Amino acid sequence: MPENYARENSIEYVARGIRDSRDAEYELFMAEKNKEYNERLSTVFFPAEKELCAVSSTHIRDNIDDLDSVKNMLCESVTEIIERIRKEI
Repeated sequence: MPENYARENSIEYVARGIRDSRDAEYELFMAEKNKEYNERLSTVFFPAEKELCAVSSTHIRDNIDDLDSVKNMLCESVTEIIERIRKEI
C-alpha cells in the first residue's frame, strides 16, 4: 500500500495529476484514505495541461512498446529514462 511505503520511507508528500472532475473525485477520496492510514502523508494535486487531459497511464502502459507513438505525451526526462532502461535490457 502506498501509505505503508510512505511511512517506511519517511515520505510525507504524494504528487498526483488530475485530468478532469472524475479524476479529482477519485484522487480526493484516495488522499483521504491515505491520510486515515498515515496522518503524516499529504497529497499535492497538479492539474493536467489541456492538451494532455486525454492521456492516461493505462494508454501509455498499453502502448509503451511503440515509444514513438506515445513520446509526444511524455516529458523528455521520462522518455530518456525509458530509452536508457531499454538499452540496459
